[in-house]
Amino acid sequence: MPNLTRLYNFQPGTPISSSQMNQELNQLVNGVNNTYSKTESDANFLKKTALATATPLMQSGWVSRSGSESAYKFIRTQEGLVHVVGSIINGATGINSVISNIPPGFEPAKIEYMVVGSGLVRFQGSQVSVARSLPTAEVFFNMTYSTV
Repeated sequence: MPNLTRLYNFQPGTPISSSQMNQELNQLVNGVNNTYSKTESDANFLKKTALATATPLMQSGWVSRSGSESAYKFIRTQEGLVHVVGSIINGATGINSVISNIPPGFEPAKIEYMVVGSGLVRFQGSQVSVARSLPTAEVFFNMTYSTV
């Protein structure tokens, strides 16, 4: 939790004007927004909360883009959420083409879909596959699903 500065020290029974309340709320909201937007990138937040990280096995010609920030990976948190991040290129874009496996322990609780332009990627069981033809052989992942 961020260390926020309050404008007023309101006590029970103390009269408060609406302008004081607006100022206090704006101060608190701005403090939270500035703290998280400046100090917590999505990648850093995931690094702090990750319970496990896995790199899937690519199929159908797909390859992960190189570089730590763009690498295709699955990140599981203590709450049972899986974040799929990274980008892949050069694979088969037709219906039912398998993109990758879903590593054991990272499988979704139900079928999940991610829109990619006019196409659709499906997360089901132990596979990531093309549910509707992809418009390009380049996919950027930034999605979350539950394992429970």
